[in-house]
Amino acid sequence: MKKSGKWNVANISSNMFRGNCRHLLIVGANTISPKQKMAGQEDPVQREIHQDWANREYIEVITSSIKKIADFLNSFDMSCRSRLATLNEKLTALERRIEYIEARVTKGETLT
Repeated sequence: MKKSGKWNVANISSNMFRGNCRHLLIVGANTISPKQKMAGQEDPVQREIHQDWANREYIEVITSSIKKIADFLNSFDMSCRSRLATLNEKLTALERRIEYIEARVTKGETLT
């Protein structure tokens, strides 16, 4: 794992394999000092890892938002279908009643 005093990618923290990849610790040659970090001098590998995780977090937010929208639309669809079915039943009952009343009026019967 150690070659000529430098660490390779095999020394990435085992957190990666426990699903906690966001907080990877790269040790050895890839370690940067706090002064370098403050000066914006990150190792290209470290920068790429940070950018990758920023992209993954962004994708996760977008995916979560799309799922929420889909859940809302499905819920809205079911609610509308239910309400329309209820209105359809009421409308059908009213149409039958109107037909009955029209038939009685046509025959000249009283409505009392």
